Amino acid sequence: MKRIVLLSLCLFLLCCFPLLSCPAFADTVIKEVTSPAGFLKTEGGRWAQAKKGQLVEKGNLLKTLAGGSIVLEDEARGATLHIAENSSVSFLGPDSHSVFQYKVRQGTAKFDLKKKIELEVDTPLVVFAVRGTIFEVRVSLENAEVTLNVSEGEVVARDVAGSRSRHSAKAEPAKTVALSSLGVTPSTRAIYQERIQRLIEKEKAAGELMRMSMPRGRSGSGGGNGGENGSGLSSGGSSPGGGDNDGGDDDGDGGDDN
Repeated sequence: MKRIVLLSLCLFLLCCFPLLSCPAFADTVIKEVTSPAGFLKTEGGRWAQAKKGQLVEKGNLLKTLAGGSIVLEDEARGATLHIAENSSVSFLGPDSHSVFQYKVRQGTAKFDLKKKIELEVDTPLVVFAVRGTIFEVRVSLENAEVTLNVSEGEVVARDVAGSRSRHSAKAEPAKTVALSSLGVTPSTRAIYQERIQRLIEKEKAAGELMRMSMPRGRSGSGGGNGGENGSGLSSGGSSPGGGDNDGGDDDGDGGDDN
């Protein structure tokens, strides 16, 4: 009887150990936020004011307007993400291989990985795979191009044409990939041009919704922590107009735009 109990306990611990040894992806929190900034919750896809100390959940989309910025931090994994103004970045969480994923669909995002964790960053044209690296990704939808700037370490890039390349700070400080220069067929290029155009329209619509939600004369205020009184965006509920439902597949990865 004791052997059966002991065996059952061992099996229980073996099953639970991966969950206990790997922190939940909800360890990613908003460390800093400068208004105006928005936070897209997965429930119903509605914008709400981003707040300092707020947990970032899988599928959440963070967006900044002119003058806004957001800093995310995962202290357990030694990872920091700086989202610059006029940017949209989604947190996709870990995949089945525990590789953390982000999607930068517009603007500038700088990743600082102090530990050797694996990270994948998706953009409309290129997917970047890294481990313990400091790098910056800039996405310009208007120019249909993505720029990579590596400060430390190495980044492996795979573009929509299937080409793979490695980039480091020593080899080249910056690399730009443009849709016009990719080796794809005209029909494939047209498909991506259409997807990028739809992303541009969604970005404009979301930005207008956020700006319209702010009281007159206060669109650039709100203090350093983006408190709920800094803008007309809701701190926990929905914004006027029913929110920005951000579904659809506009970046070629088979998923949604978040």
